Amino acid sequence: MPDPIASRSAPRTPLLLLIPPPVLFAGAFALGLLLQHWLAPRTAIPARVPILIVRTIGISMIAFGAALAFGCLLLFLRAHTTVIPHGQASALVTSGPYRWTRNPMYVALTLLYAGAAVLLRAVGPLFMLPLALAALHAVVIPHEERALAGMFGDEYLAYCQRVRRWL
Repeated sequence: MPDPIASRSAPRTPLLLLIPPPVLFAGAFALGLLLQHWLAPRTAIPARVPILIVRTIGISMIAFGAALAFGCLLLFLRAHTTVIPHGQASALVTSGPYRWTRNPMYVALTLLYAGAAVLLRAVGPLFMLPLALAALHAVVIPHEERALAGMFGDEYLAYCQRVRRWL
């Protein structure tokens, strides 16, 4: 008689966990550009909005997002831990922007994404951004949180009580 436990397969890793978050955002952006091409010019940011305003907003979002991402990467390097969402963390980073949000790298990706869409005057990518964020929120982040809770226990749970998932 076959062993029922031995015949069970291990839980499959959701595909979204195999896609690095920057690639997930880039894919959503590319789909948004395709959507923009199909809808254009009906849904572009109007040309009557002065280019200086568009550039200032877009560049500011990109600059802040890049600075935030770079700062987070430095914190992880100093802590000698991984930035890979399904990687094995060796330290719990709670300083810097992690004092205000548990996911500042995803906030940074969102700012970079939105800033690029504004610079391109394209709203198509902005329509796709909620899908990328929903995928993070529903699949990637819960997986990360379960892993961190398993690794860091009460320390991580206390951190979750103090700091919001987003902002």
